[in-house]
Amino acid sequence: MPTKSKLQTIINKENMKKLAPLHPGEMLKEEFLDPMKISQREFARIIKVPANRVNQIVNGKRAITGDTAIRFGLALKTSPEFWLRLQDRYELEKTYDEVGNSLKEEIQPIL
Repeated sequence: MPTKSKLQTIINKENMKKLAPLHPGEMLKEEFLDPMKISQREFARIIKVPANRVNQIVNGKRAITGDTAIRFGLALKTSPEFWLRLQDRYELEKTYDEVGNSLKEEIQPIL
């Protein structure tokens, strides 16, 4: 009888723990603000928004809007689409976690 290799065991989806969706605010803090040693308040001043907007985004309590995405893109030399895609992906993953399996059972494909 064949046995599973260690690699097969490691990549078995049943053994993998699902990570929580990544909010764009976490990306902002961990990949941009912290390495550049810029405070949330300073970043808010740079992009000309109230400090609580940046704080709420970093804490996952506020979504990235089109306006915010443009400001982040200009200040961080990224595209606004980068930030909006992060937000869209976060919302989809969060929704799938909440209702995805039940919807798969309830809705049948028509094509």
